[in-house]
Amino acid sequence: MFGVISSRFALNKRLSLLLSNAQLGVLLFHSSFVIRSFPSSTSSNLNEHSFAVSYLINSCGLTLKSAQSISKRICFETTERPDSVLRFLREHGFTNSQIPKIVEGRPQVLLAQPEKTLLPKFEFLRSIGVSRLGISIIVSRNPDLLTRSIQRHMIPLYEVLKSVLVSDKKVVTALKRMRRSFRLYSLSNNLSLLRGLGVSQSSISCSPNVRH
Repeated sequence: MFGVISSRFALNKRLSLLLSNAQLGVLLFHSSFVIRSFPSSTSSNLNEHSFAVSYLINSCGLTLKSAQSISKRICFETTERPDSVLRFLREHGFTNSQIPKIVEGRPQVLLAQPEKTLLPKFEFLRSIGVSRLGISIIVSRNPDLLTRSIQRHMIPLYEVLKSVLVSDKKVVTALKRMRRSFRLYSLSNNLSLLRGLGVSQSSISCSPNVRH
């Protein structure tokens, strides 16, 4: 009698062990399937996104929300180019409060070649009398200037303002007050309209305030 009970106990124990192993095998199979079901590119994209977000926060001074948004608009795998841009801006007097405005307004600036694309624009502004401090004010208010052509935008903008304001000093003042939404062609069209209506040059030039 004791032998029969022992045999049944041993049999039940082996059955329980086999059942547990089978359940564990099914669980491992499903876990493996779930892990492999994610594309490998997803992990890569998350890593790249996290890298860009961290850089934008720690090096550019952006908020988490802003960094997450901007990281979807620019792509860089190393910090070499962005580092050179930030270093260039700081060397030219841009503050830690101005740099985030530039990056938020025109993220593509981080991928620019400073000596080739940014320096010529700074030199042009200096040539019309803009000071070092003035450049940082103008660019942080209107970061689009850093990605615009000197020949097709900055020079025509200067010429239009000069035709209205006469002196370079007033042009510089107007540039400092200019908003990011400013449009060169809208200004040109407005001036042409005023002149077409017979408004005198002295009336047009009465104030350097340019707000759009």
